Amino acid sequence: MTGLSSEDDSNQSSLDDIAQTPAHQIQSSDAGRPINPSSVDVSQEPNPSQNQRIFLSDENKLEAPDAQTGFSINSSTKLRFYPADSSEQRSQVVLARFAQVFDQTWEAPQQRKPGAYGTIPLVLNDSVEKNLEYFQYGIHERFQSYLDRFHHYQDLVEPVFRELGLPPELMYLSLVESGFNPRAFSRSRASGPWQFMKGTGRVYGLDVDWYLDERRDPIKSTVAAAHHLRDLYDQFGSWPLALGAYNAGSGKISRAIKKTGTRDFWTIRQSRHIRRETKDYVPRFIAATLIAQNPTAYGFSTPDGDRHEFEEVLITKRVHLSAVTQQTGIPVEELQRLNPELRRSIVPSLTGPGYYLKVPLGTASLVEEL
Repeated sequence: MTGLSSEDDSNQSSLDDIAQTPAHQIQSSDAGRPINPSSVDVSQEPNPSQNQRIFLSDENKLEAPDAQTGFSINSSTKLRFYPADSSEQRSQVVLARFAQVFDQTWEAPQQRKPGAYGTIPLVLNDSVEKNLEYFQYGIHERFQSYLDRFHHYQDLVEPVFRELGLPPELMYLSLVESGFNPRAFSRSRASGPWQFMKGTGRVYGLDVDWYLDERRDPIKSTVAAAHHLRDLYDQFGSWPLALGAYNAGSGKISRAIKKTGTRDFWTIRQSRHIRRETKDYVPRFIAATLIAQNPTAYGFSTPDGDRHEFEEVLITKRVHLSAVTQQTGIPVEELQRLNPELRRSIVPSLTGPGYYLKVPLGTASLVEEL
């Protein structure tokens, strides 16, 4: 995970100069002035199991599995996703789909404990303030575009962290990694909104081959990132250290702890045992988070615009997106936008159930005729 990158070199200035979002209570300390973030809000809806069928009616309300109207999220045909009226409905819809698609990686906790993974200490120190100023005055328009793009995907991203009992602020790490750009690609060959290297992505169930790069899938890569961050927290017991390890690798952080004799990130940061990029990474995340939580307080506009909406169709044969366009009239560019993981504009012929192609709302029935 290598700081901000982009699919073209013109936007590849890794956010070595950058930062993150809002403040409430402040007190002095050597490591900074801690800001008391809101407590972790973990939704209480039941976890959908892999065999559970959840139906969404025309009134956008979850109904019992024996409902006669609506459709099945855990069916072999399609998923319809659009922002529901409540965050609880969104969580159930999105996570029910995870139970089906990510059976090899998605392990919903049997009993979620609110705050089990603590809160992230959002301190305000000179490094954080420097990054805040850079976001505000150095790359204001670009960072506004990051906020707007993240807003487009937020209804898909936020439920993942809440369902795992993780601090929801972690979702803003994607602003630092890529500005939540699914097609971001770094010089070190990290890819996708969460900037996974190929090897790490595969560990967390993200396939990369000639046809697919699932590091670019907004949903799958978010699930993988949440699991990776949870594993790092389990290893280090500290969010600043876990975030540093997300950037530098757990081995480098472990060695830095051993050499400095401390587990305090801000003390380690003063040493020569971690790179400058990693030293700046946590302050950058905090600055981006502060802005994302309260953009108008930092001179940014409240993100607005369309949410990420789609239906899914199960495709069981190899087909070029141009053939889908010919059959349905859906522009190839729209299919590519909804399916950024497709590297060749070809739906591959996969073993197992097939490939779930995302299409605009209201068009799934047209694609099913292929």
